[in-house]
Amino acid sequence: ASRCAACSVRGDSTPGMAMVSTVGAYMIAAGVLVFLIDLLRNFRPSGGKNAGNVWQAGSLEWLPSDSFGPRSVPLVTSREPLWDQPNLAEDVDAGRYYLPNAPTGRRSTLVTSAVDARPEYVLELPGPGWSPLLAALGTAGFFLLLTFKMVALAAACGLLALAMIWRWLWDADAGPRHPPVDIGGGLRLPVSCIGSASHSWWAMIILVMVCASIFSSMVFTYLFLWTTSPEVWLASAQLPAPIFPLLSACLLLGSGVLCDAMGRTNVPGIVAVGDCAAWFDQAAGAHRRIEHWTCALERAALAVEALLNPDAAPKPAKPHYFWSDQYGVKLQFAGHAAGYDRLEIEAGDALTHSCVAVYYRGDVPVAVLGMNQPRLFTKWRRSLAAPPVAVVVC
Repeated sequence: ASRCAACSVRGDSTPGMAMVSTVGAYMIAAGVLVFLIDLLRNFRPSGGKNAGNVWQAGSLEWLPSDSFGPRSVPLVTSREPLWDQPNLAEDVDAGRYYLPNAPTGRRSTLVTSAVDARPEYVLELPGPGWSPLLAALGTAGFFLLLTFKMVALAAACGLLALAMIWRWLWDADAGPRHPPVDIGGGLRLPVSCIGSASHSWWAMIILVMVCASIFSSMVFTYLFLWTTSPEVWLASAQLPAPIFPLLSACLLLGSGVLCDAMGRTNVPGIVAVGDCAAWFDQAAGAHRRIEHWTCALERAALAVEALLNPDAAPKPAKPHYFWSDQYGVKLQFAGHAAGYDRLEIEAGDALTHSCVAVYYRGDVPVAVLGMNQPRLFTKWRRSLAAPPVAVVVC
């Protein structure tokens, strides 16, 4: 009555609409009340066995499951598998499909092909722990504290979140340390995957595409604002000289600072060493960048000699060398394998991750790869022939 009186005071010609709104509000409240009553009647704090497929639905979310999910991963052939495949729920609960147990002893799931969902490999998942909880708390604290302008505390929460996410995901990449396992149905699958078949590879491709789209949007925004509001941009005299972006483009195209075999550039008195320096490779007859710190350490002495004596002749360079530790395997490589015509396992077995492989060009060893064989690798590294000395002017 009060709503209708208010409508009359305002001169509203349709007071009946206010009554319709009031009735609708009471109907919504009645619906919420029915939901709350049903929630109280069926509330199960014990976490016991769930009610099951009470609606006799046909989709997979009604499979029998506990708090951990279905007992096994089924193979389905239709949109309503519970209707179209007899005894599917019982077979899943009895573990008659894929991954009925934990074949690796850890939480795991199946990675399938994108089109026909064909199982390709088993992916181990991180187990329970404090790191995901602390990562969630750190993330929430970071954004909430920024709302109240508590920058220091927000930064601390952000660092906590990053550290815990890193720790949580560290166990997600266990490496190729487990042999293939039986997942049921007569299938044996590998536990890890590398290369273009890996889900991580495709995730990185998608990330690159996202970054490219963001960069394209920024370029479009720049050009749009530059054409529509040129008065807000700096005058050309205030911008950096064109030589600097042109020089950056040339360095990008040249893939590094071009140097001779002693690290000298075409500018007198200037040498370059490190990832940005493309030294002349006397063995390959071309400029190459070697992006490893051991190469920078060995070339530093030659670059210093070139500074002290600009007329110093190039000296025989050591074969290129780098190393890395991957999943408990010490990898060492020396030389330049491009153009090799023969690869020989000189010692050990590659399947056991302990071997020495030598690359030959004809009968001459040009490169050597070592896996967990540091002493034998060192002997082969010393035996690699030094490339002929050549003088090249940049």
